[in-house]
Amino acid sequence: MEKLGGNMKTKITLALFAMLLVFSNSVSSTVRNRNRRKNIKSIKQQIVDTSWKLVKISDDDFSKKGITLKITSKGLSGTAGVNNYFGTYKINGNKISVSKLGVTGMLGSNKKMEAEETYIDILENVKIIEIKGNKLILKTELEEILTFVKDLDDEVIPYSK
Repeated sequence: MEKLGGNMKTKITLALFAMLLVFSNSVSSTVRNRNRRKNIKSIKQQIVDTSWKLVKISDDDFSKKGITLKITSKGLSGTAGVNNYFGTYKINGNKISVSKLGVTGMLGSNKKMEAEETYIDILENVKIIEIKGNKLILKTELEEILTFVKDLDDEVIPYSK
């Protein structure tokens, strides 16, 4: 009887030890994941106070069109090729919505005005935002894609007291 009791104690001890080991690994993993999440900036945190140059609309080269995008915590603005524009945006995860776009009323060549109109139409309809290295990618539901590169020469400097 005593031998059976000792065997049972060993089994219980091993079971408790196994449960403790699983629990400690779980807690350790949770702490590591929480620390990783703290180190990852949200997309909004990554883009506030940045400047971008448009290089592509879908597969078309727009790098020489002079189209820019500046993003602050209060809104977005830039040059659409001929005119300046400004508006607001909201970001939730990798979803973005752009609204209340205003555009100045200058006239340019037909080619420049067409490029500007294409850009503004797509910008008003973007739904997805991605950051890949020094690239900002905005996509519509129709798979139209605006690809920007970071403009390090014209970085927005945040105001501080």
